[in-house]
Amino acid sequence: MNDEMNEVELSDAEINEIVTSIVKQSQYSFNKSHSVSYSTISYYQAFLKYYYPLQYWLAALKSSSGDLDKTSYYINCAKADNVEIMPVDILSSEDTYTIKNGKIYCGFQMAKGVKNDVYQLLKARSNRQFASIEDFISRLAKEEFKFGKRLCVPLVRIGVFSELCKNVKCLEAILCSSKKELANAVIPNENSDEYSEKELYQFEIEYLGLPFRFDYLKRYRDELTKSGAVSVMHYEQILEKDEIATRPFYGIVSNITKKTTKKSPPREYSIVTLADANKTMNLTIWPNEIEKYGHLLKRGELLVAYIAHNQYGNNLQRISNAIMKVELS
Repeated sequence: MNDEMNEVELSDAEINEIVTSIVKQSQYSFNKSHSVSYSTISYYQAFLKYYYPLQYWLAALKSSSGDLDKTSYYINCAKADNVEIMPVDILSSEDTYTIKNGKIYCGFQMAKGVKNDVYQLLKARSNRQFASIEDFISRLAKEEFKFGKRLCVPLVRIGVFSELCKNVKCLEAILCSSKKELANAVIPNENSDEYSEKELYQFEIEYLGLPFRFDYLKRYRDELTKSGAVSVMHYEQILEKDEIATRPFYGIVSNITKKTTKKSPPREYSIVTLADANKTMNLTIWPNEIEKYGHLLKRGELLVAYIAHNQYGNNLQRISNAIMKVELS
């Protein structure tokens, strides 16, 4: 190749520059057939997303099963495309995501710990739809299907029965009772004792990882905004404005993963997932912050923190710079 370049009167310095450039490009470039393949796939996806948004986002959500970050991202993208995402529902949901009545319904598998226990319930419903909460209780009492406490508690608490009965606390007590008590159950009315709005929100965070039916932060948004805090929902907008270092972010703690540092002596740190209205964000909280503010890290509670970034190759790590204790009225 050098001889051919010399024939067109290129200097050794120019030849070296060209060869170096080609070598660098070869590290991330690919051949024409590969480019055509990716372009074709991109075109197909764009076509499907535009003309068949329901089916497109259904496939995307099914592919994200078990990945909370992807699930929350796809849910928000689907909503931006005017696709309605419905929470898990006793009358309409299947074991996984499904399309019904022009909407995408979340599946029972989304609720933690119930993956393999819902098939009898779904089979009973396929034989005959549940006409009312009284009908459900009657068929449960007759042992038409199994609905033990391990299944009952998470499903009732995330509002799966909201189309049949609005009162979560009383319904939970009824459905988790004995067969004899079921036969004499009194259906709760709207004035019956109920969980607080905060508790219902925390249940969704605990069993789904994301809030669907309840927006506990709604009443506090104005107050948080006045304090200068920004919801994790608006992280990308603040990132684009290059204002990350100057604005604290808030969200509900949906998950805490405790880890230890590799350096000796090992110290505890946490990966905390903050959630707000189907949007999640992972935040690393190092040992020094854990020692100061570890008592504030509770699942289902509000967390406000300043954020810094660490770049590891293509991965962006969000780190807590300082956690704020916020007193809400």
